Amino acid sequence: MLRISALSHAAQRKIAYECGENVFVADLDGKHAKKIAAGALPEISPDGTRIAFNTEGDAKNPGPERRIAVADVASGKVTVIKDIPSDNCFGPVWSPDGTQLAFSIMAEKEWHLGLANADGSGFRFVKNAELKSEAFGAPEWARDGKSIFCHDLENLYQIDLDGNVLKKWELSKILTDASMNSNDRLSVPPDGKALLMDVDCGAEHERKLGRSTTGDLQIRSRERKSSSRYRQE
Repeated sequence: MLRISALSHAAQRKIAYECGENVFVADLDGKHAKKIAAGALPEISPDGTRIAFNTEGDAKNPGPERRIAVADVASGKVTVIKDIPSDNCFGPVWSPDGTQLAFSIMAEKEWHLGLANADGSGFRFVKNAELKSEAFGAPEWARDGKSIFCHDLENLYQIDLDGNVLKKWELSKILTDASMNSNDRLSVPPDGKALLMDVDCGAEHERKLGRSTTGDLQIRSRERKSSSRYRQE
């Protein structure tokens, strides 16, 4: 299974992708592919020099043991972030300036949003007691680096880095004949004026692109018939 996950906007542009339970990096045209490490859900840094991803359990460590790791593209050196209080973390995404990572983390039998500096220091939870734990799924940074988009299957949120809700959109008012699940991801283009969403539709529907403009943010939904990007365990 091939899953292209991220694209750098650096001068020498690269892609990072997952194939056969391994993380690779390559040129935009797919040439000069290089295996970085075993892992999943890679995200290349804004400057194209590092790849964040999550490790996976193996025969020696079966189960959902997943940790956040950062690899240097040039040397291939992998650093697993140790100071995170969970062995089940996944889906790291870079802040626009490349200094922080946001990711999903299991703690106290619930999913939370975690933040850490790219060097592994400064871990903290982002919490809001008024929101369901599912509200912090599929995090995606706003382009100002001061807030994060996420969803709980029913609502789409923009929260600040302390967990306060800045904006909220009801998905039922945005989506037509479609819905979201925990596998669906969010993405913000470089200009920060739109939000692209993966959504699911029934087998009777064709894939299509929907748009909804709310305030100064244009929300675009990319519908698909099935979803298999990643699974929360």
